[in-house]
Amino acid sequence: LDLVNNIDHGDTGMDGTFLARMNLRAAKMSEGLSDFDSSCTYIEYARSYLPADKWQKHISLSLTIFTASARNAAIQGDFKGIDDFCDEILHEINAQRKQKEFDLARVYLLKMESLEQQSRYEDAIEVGLEILRECNFRFPKSSFHRAASTLFGLVKSKNKTHTDPERTLQMTDPKKVAIMQALDKLAACAYIARSNILPLVAL
Repeated sequence: LDLVNNIDHGDTGMDGTFLARMNLRAAKMSEGLSDFDSSCTYIEYARSYLPADKWQKHISLSLTIFTASARNAAIQGDFKGIDDFCDEILHEINAQRKQKEFDLARVYLLKMESLEQQSRYEDAIEVGLEILRECNFRFPKSSFHRAASTLFGLVKSKNKTHTDPERTLQMTDPKKVAIMQALDKLAACAYIARSNILPLVAL
């Protein structure tokens, strides 16, 4: 603990994530010694050492430190602190989840394009449906008219982007981008293959 204290009060030029981990360990040691105040201080230092790209490159460490910060805020009765830390955690996790969904969908889209070029339209449709499943998109299990009603808003947006591909790329939600691209390709493949999903994807 003395070593960490000396580092925190000096300018060592050491790697920030290394210092964050050291302070996290010190916080756990202090908590084990029932020294709550010191534990809170070490967590604050640990958080301050995290780099700007902490959520992109050090998500596990950042999650541990911010969760500890939220817990400390709860013990201290700092309700604003609880909200701030929890909101940041949830925002970053959701953002990364959406990006991972989009990254995976892009791989599926490449596979779908390959199958389409080989005239393997039924296989391409299966891959397209897998993209939608990965994005947690489900076609309604109901009659055609109810399905059309449910999908109207989504397909309306798709039709707007169909004549302007750049708008699809400019959408801020990666999940919606993946869904729109998958629906576009599904419509083309379903038309050629005369698939029974055509009414749902080509409205």
